[in-house]
Amino acid sequence: MQETQIAEGNILAKEETIQINKKELKQKASKFFNNKKIFNQTTLTIVLILVLMFTAFHVRSYSLGIPATEDWAKTSVESNIKSQMDLQIRTQRADLPEASIAQLVETQYSDYYSKNKQSVDSQIQQISAMYKDEMRDDKGTFYLSDIDSYLWYSYSKWYEKNGYFGTEEIDGQKMFGLRDGRLGQEARFITTPFITNQIHSMIKIFNPAQDVMTTSALRTAILMALVVIPAFFIGRKFGGTIGGTIAGALIAVMPAIVSRTVSPDDDYVTFLFPLLMFWFFIEAIESKNLKQRLIWSSLIGFTAFWFMRSWSGWWFTFDFIIGAVFVFVAYLLMKHYMKHKKIHKKTIWEEIKSPVQVLSIFLISAFLFTIILSPLLGENPGSSLNNLITSPLQPLNFVFGFKAAGDAYGSTSYALWPSVFTTVAELNPGSYQQSLTAGGGLLFVLCGLVGALLLLFNKKEGTNYPLYGIILIPWMLSTYYASLVGIRFTALFAPTIAFGVTALAGYIFQKTNKGLDKSSLKNITKTILKTAVVLLMLFLFVFEFVPQAYAISKSNIPSYNDAWEETMLTIKNDSDKGIITSWWDFGHWFQARSERTVTFDGGDQGKRIYWVGKTLLTDEEDEALDILKMLNCGQEESYNLLENYSGDRYKTTILHEKITRETRIEAEQTLLDSGLTAEQTQNVLDYSHCEDLWPMYYITSEDMVGKAGVWGHFGSWNFSKAYNYYKLKNMPANLAIQEAQEVLGYSAEQAKQEYLEVQSINDEKQANDWISPWPQYVTQTPVSCVQKTDVLDCSYNIRIGINGNAGIYVSKAIINLTSVNESFLIIKAIDLTTGSLVSQSSAKPTGITIYDGQKITSTTFSNSQFTQDVLVYKDGTGYSSLVLDPLLTDSMFTKLFFLNGKGLEHFKKMKEVTSFRGEKIILWKVEP
Repeated sequence: MQETQIAEGNILAKEETIQINKKELKQKASKFFNNKKIFNQTTLTIVLILVLMFTAFHVRSYSLGIPATEDWAKTSVESNIKSQMDLQIRTQRADLPEASIAQLVETQYSDYYSKNKQSVDSQIQQISAMYKDEMRDDKGTFYLSDIDSYLWYSYSKWYEKNGYFGTEEIDGQKMFGLRDGRLGQEARFITTPFITNQIHSMIKIFNPAQDVMTTSALRTAILMALVVIPAFFIGRKFGGTIGGTIAGALIAVMPAIVSRTVSPDDDYVTFLFPLLMFWFFIEAIESKNLKQRLIWSSLIGFTAFWFMRSWSGWWFTFDFIIGAVFVFVAYLLMKHYMKHKKIHKKTIWEEIKSPVQVLSIFLISAFLFTIILSPLLGENPGSSLNNLITSPLQPLNFVFGFKAAGDAYGSTSYALWPSVFTTVAELNPGSYQQSLTAGGGLLFVLCGLVGALLLLFNKKEGTNYPLYGIILIPWMLSTYYASLVGIRFTALFAPTIAFGVTALAGYIFQKTNKGLDKSSLKNITKTILKTAVVLLMLFLFVFEFVPQAYAISKSNIPSYNDAWEETMLTIKNDSDKGIITSWWDFGHWFQARSERTVTFDGGDQGKRIYWVGKTLLTDEEDEALDILKMLNCGQEESYNLLENYSGDRYKTTILHEKITRETRIEAEQTLLDSGLTAEQTQNVLDYSHCEDLWPMYYITSEDMVGKAGVWGHFGSWNFSKAYNYYKLKNMPANLAIQEAQEVLGYSAEQAKQEYLEVQSINDEKQANDWISPWPQYVTQTPVSCVQKTDVLDCSYNIRIGINGNAGIYVSKAIINLTSVNESFLIIKAIDLTTGSLVSQSSAKPTGITIYDGQKITSTTFSNSQFTQDVLVYKDGTGYSSLVLDPLLTDSMFTKLFFLNGKGLEHFKKMKEVTSFRGEKIILWKVEP
């Protein structure tokens, strides 16, 4: 019994100890969580910012592992298994309707997968890994996801190697020798690769094996995580902590922003620098003393300098801040006058002192930073200052309607050559629907507008809400207008709406808090309700964008792959130097991975869009060769020198066309006959007919089939029509007609006809359509033909137009190989609603070209009812066919890409590869 009492005593003692420990633990926990040194507004701010930064980073870096390959692999495996099941069911139950077969396949597959899950999942992982391997180099580094990123990566790679943004030093001048042909470009400081290399240096401390391409892939994700910081603090000004949280979250996940910053291009600059400048501006305006104002205002100038170094559109934010100051000062003056009924000179300064000092310090600091930092970056301070002063004046061209040179009658300068900007999709005008989508949808945009108006009309004493409204509303309107001007600017509209929504959320939360604080509810209930309101606003304003953001990131997949890498390595291993010519889109890929120079690329096209377009469109191999040799010698320099010497743009163009086709001796005489001196002639010839040609590589690839309308348009540019539009359109009729006869060699009738035609042209798009066509491959993928004796049946089934409710289709071509005149096309009209046949007829194409593996024969039809040609060519053991524009039928591109270089003497095939996506790439070496 004694032992029992002792045991019971021990148990009671333990229970008492546990109760004491629980009590102490509760007290310690309460003390810890109530410790204001740890749990305070600063801690909350840091935690929130870190969470938001992680979100922004993770959304953008999610795509780096290319998770989409798992979906591809799953689709591939499931499709293969289901197709076998489908075939088996059809063999056993041919009487079943389609719907029943499909349902049965799904049922069988579900059962099969449940029994063989491990095996199926293993196949999916294997195929996913196979896809991934096609998109990474031999070091295992994934290729970058877009094209422009390769330019920044290339600069970063050479900076790491040489310590400057160049490939070599020639006669004391640092040069980047992989752009602009053999001329290269002067090495200069570039912000984005500089930032990349700074990040790379920090990462290598922890991971010495880190590759520059991997750092390049991470750079934008890291920088967009930093953008969250100014977004948070601006949002907190507009709507308290909840406002800052929502602002940061929206910058992290809004689809329009993610779509522009998920790839490692430099679009981050259009968010990072403007938001920093606006944040510093607000802090400067609200500073309580001159010292703080000086620091914050100087930071605006410092950021403006770096923005100027990073993007040509930097002046928009620069001007906007200047405008905001003037508007705010006007607001303060009006407020002062309405209060006092007059302006008190002694007191008004105290009211407007802050914005005036901010503007002054901002402008002076921007000036000083430009003078001090430009030389340190290897830039001419005079040139930088000119940019600082003149770029912000660009809006005056719009306000006062200044015209470009050549627009007015009597101008000595005029446009004549085609512009690549007419075909850059990002620069096409946007629409209000696209702008609303970028802003998060109509309802979201309306919420943003309401929030901005609430700021503008909130006159609560001790706050600067009207200032925020003055900043935000014009910012919204101007970025909305910019989004209508060009598609690429639609994303700029998104942050303004985000901040408007932030203001609305802050307003709702403040009102809710105020109401709850006045209520008689228990504190715990108030806390729960306040938390519920926060979660509700996050759900309404933010969470809907999260899955969209990750979907965008998931779809961010490298276009560059092992097929392109093999092609680039073939060039790299063939010679120590060389010039690569293809259409400009992939130029950054070419120079970055082959480390050989390119004729042109996505940031440097000029007049080469005409010359390279002509090498693709011409039906003469010798003409293509002559153009490539001219470009090899000096890019556009021979033309530029010639125009400088002659002073006549049109005559220079015609003269340059002539000498390009001549030998050096012939061209020398032609130039002398035109009036050039012997020295001038030799200067031109050194850039047009050099004797030390670099190895020339020419690439034709699958993507160029779809781009034929563009390169064909530029390659067929009609300079006579261009002269008529750009030079003669605004002249009096009698003078224009006379000049067309004298300069263009027109007859009086032709000159009058074209003058009348050009008067009906209202914009650049119509002008481009009139000056040259847009030839297309109607069937962009060749179709296989069925041969019966000497007759080919080539089925296209491609829609070429709409007539009412009927789609007009080229159904097929019937080609008689022995009697081509008996060949014809079958055209069908199909009801777009029911899919039923409305009508069917036969038609003659413009012409039929047949390549039988030995020779090419062409037949034209004078009685053609169809404006396109038909091309039929031997492809292995059978025939393939295309429907195409007559300009493309005998073009160099058709011969190189579809006819395998048949009959060409100077273009020698080096390599042909097909990517895992089915894209054919052919590399040619051009031998003079």
